[in-house]
Amino acid sequence: MKRASLVTAAILLAFVAIAGWTGWWFFLATYGQRMAASGAEPTAEPKLAYAEIERFGFPFVVGLRLRDVKLAARFLDGTAHGTAPILELTARPWRPMDIAIQLPYGLGYSVTGQNRFSGEARLASGTAASKPAPAVALILTDVSARPPSSAPILARHGRIDWRRKPDGTAGLDLAFADLTLAENALFGPAAKRLETNLTLHGDLPVTGLPADIQAWRNAEGRIDIDAARVEWGALDLIADGKLGLDAAYRLTGGVNLKVGNGAAAIGRLKSIGVLDAGGAIAANAYLAFGALASGGRAVAPVIFADGEASLAGFPIARLDPVCDCR
Repeated sequence: MKRASLVTAAILLAFVAIAGWTGWWFFLATYGQRMAASGAEPTAEPKLAYAEIERFGFPFVVGLRLRDVKLAARFLDGTAHGTAPILELTARPWRPMDIAIQLPYGLGYSVTGQNRFSGEARLASGTAASKPAPAVALILTDVSARPPSSAPILARHGRIDWRRKPDGTAGLDLAFADLTLAENALFGPAAKRLETNLTLHGDLPVTGLPADIQAWRNAEGRIDIDAARVEWGALDLIADGKLGLDAAYRLTGGVNLKVGNGAAAIGRLKSIGVLDAGGAIAANAYLAFGALASGGRAVAPVIFADGEASLAGFPIARLDPVCDCR
């Protein structure tokens, strides 16, 4: 009798566990569907639209599959659009805030307005998390960007990582490898890699609206270039620095450039007419002395101050305000 009671209790506990797990799974799936549906509300930013949504993955994966997805958000002076035939979001029931993102049939994107361009990625995947801090990471394959009236820019691989740091700043890491550019591009039609690691202080005004730029500057917003690397033809460059806006909304701050193989880069600039013979001689001499002083890479500081850009103390350009914000 006692043994039968234990078996009955075990069966009841199993049913309770199964019912609880099932209820938790359906609660998470329903919550995800409601969050996706909220993207179509008039006040939503960005806006999300899709033709249909379905659940999958029970019992060990909570999955949502969205078909014919359209995403829109303000960007610079226009609107950024993203489209995908299928978007899959998955999470484990025991870690529902860590979400895997899959776009198995590619991602298309475009930007309207003065800064318009379009492009696509053949495949895209990534993750989104809310703890310990919000973060989104995307891996892109066969990326293209098409500026108007220009040859498309192609990259075999791309990576975009965004995360909110505990101190309130945001980290943004961008990396693109094996790029194909226009035939007449400054340092040639092929670049091995373009990478940068940024810390964003304040809410970066990606809308480009004067009011948003003004609010960012008033909040002492700035961009820290923690590290950057460019390998593009003859150009081999490492950089770091800090950039912001002055009271007249002109670029301020500085960037430290560390140039490798400077003679080849200068030779390229001379061959396409950017530097004349005298300028090439002066530049080569400066980089040669700089390389001796720094142990291999010539250091060339670029300073932005009082409406002027200077390289190693020599003025190179005037700086206009980024907007009429006053």
